[in-house]
Amino acid sequence: MDSAEEKTVYIPDDKQFAFPDNIVVSEYKDYIFVVSVDTANWLILNNKEQLDLFNLLKYKSVEEALGSYKGSIESAESLLSQIIARDFECQDVILKSQESSLHLYLTNACNLRCPHCYMSAGIKKQDELSNDELKSIIKEAARHGVKHITFSGGEIMMCKELKDYVNLAFEYGIKVELLTNGTLLTNEFVNQIEGKVSRVQISIDGYDETSNALVRGNGNFERAMRSVDILVAHSMNVDIGITPRFHKSLHKEINLYVEFVHSIQKRYDNRVIIAFTSALFDGRELKLSDEDRQYYSNCISKITDKCFGEMNKDLGFVKFHKEHGIDENCAYGNLTISSVGDIFFCSQISPMKPFGNIRDLNLRDAFEMSKKAKERSNINNLEPCRQCELKYICGGDCRIKYFDQMLDCKNTETPRRVCTNTIKSNVYEQMLRTHEYLFD
Repeated sequence: MDSAEEKTVYIPDDKQFAFPDNIVVSEYKDYIFVVSVDTANWLILNNKEQLDLFNLLKYKSVEEALGSYKGSIESAESLLSQIIARDFECQDVILKSQESSLHLYLTNACNLRCPHCYMSAGIKKQDELSNDELKSIIKEAARHGVKHITFSGGEIMMCKELKDYVNLAFEYGIKVELLTNGTLLTNEFVNQIEGKVSRVQISIDGYDETSNALVRGNGNFERAMRSVDILVAHSMNVDIGITPRFHKSLHKEINLYVEFVHSIQKRYDNRVIIAFTSALFDGRELKLSDEDRQYYSNCISKITDKCFGEMNKDLGFVKFHKEHGIDENCAYGNLTISSVGDIFFCSQISPMKPFGNIRDLNLRDAFEMSKKAKERSNINNLEPCRQCELKYICGGDCRIKYFDQMLDCKNTETPRRVCTNTIKSNVYEQMLRTHEYLFD
C-alpha cells in the first residue's frame, strides 16, 4: 500500500509514538496487517522491513528507530506516513451503539397487503396498545435516555393519533423517524409535523407503476411518489426504501431499477436517499430457500453497484472508521414494542420470541432488560468473536441473523456463531479496499 507515500508529513526526530497496547500482526495475501484491536485501527504493510521498523518505533524515538533500521528509506517513509495519516496513536473511540433508541409499532392496520410483509400487516388487532399506553411509553423512553424513536406499523397513517405522538416525542427532545408506505400521506399532515421529524422513509418497491403494483397494488406508485414530492417541498429528510419483488428473473430487471434510481436522483437533485433491502425475511406470501436468498442478495448487490458505484457499500464503513468508531454491537438491545405490547430487543420482530409484554412489566423494568440485552449482544460476549483481532472492525454482523440464541429474547445462553475463513477474508478485503480512503 503506497497511498500514504504521496502525503507530505513532518515528524520531529525526537517523536516517541505511544501506540495502543493490544496490537495483533497478521498476514493476508501479500500484505502484513498491523491491527490495533481495541481502537479498530490498522496499518497495511508491504514487507517485513516495515514491520521491523514498526516494532522499533514501539519503544524508540523516530531518530533512534531509523538509526537501527536496515530497510529502504521508501518503506520507512511509507510506514511513517501511514501511522500519521491513520492517527494510529489515537485511543479515543466512538461506540457504534452509543445512543439508545426505541422502535414502536403503532398498529398492525394497513391499507396494503404486500406479499413480502414480515408483519403480515392488514387488520388492526383487537388488543393493540391504547393512546394513553403509547404516550406513557414515549414519556418513559425520554426518562431513560432514549434519543431516537421510530414509528412504524402496519401503516402509521392509519393511526389517527400519530401527530400527537410526534408532538410528544419532539416535546421531550427525542428525534423522530417515520416509516410509511406513503400512499396516505397528505400535505396537511406534513404541515403539522414539519420541523419535528428527522427522517421519513417511503416504501416504493417497483421501478414503475406495473412492477410496483405487483407488490403494493394498483395506483400506489404515483401516490407514494406524490408523498415524496410533498416531503421534499417541505425540505424534510426523505429516504425511499426499495424492496424489489423476489422472482427468478429479477436479474433481468437490474437495469430497470438502475434507470429508476437515476430518474429519482435527477428529479430531486440528489436530495433523496435511496436504500435497497438486501436480505429478505419470510413474509405473508414469501418463503425462501437459502439459495433464493443468495440469488436475491446478489441481484441487489449488482443493482446498487450500478446505481452508486462499488465504493458506495463502503461509505458508511469509511466514515465510521475515520471518526475512530468501534463496532461493538448492532442495533440489538434497543427496545422494540409491538402494537399489542410485546417486548423485543430488535426491530425485526417476525422471527423472534418476545421477552414479555409491556402490560405485565413496569416500563422501567423493560428498559432495564433492554440494557442487559445490549450487554449480552456486545461483541465481547459473543463466541468466537470476542477472541478475534477484527472484532471491532467486523462487529459480528446482525445478531438475529447469525446468532440463533438471540432470536429468543429470554435466552440467557452465551451467543455463538460459526465464523468461516470466508467471512474473515471478506473483512480483510474490505480493509484493503477502503484503506486509501481512510487517510486524512
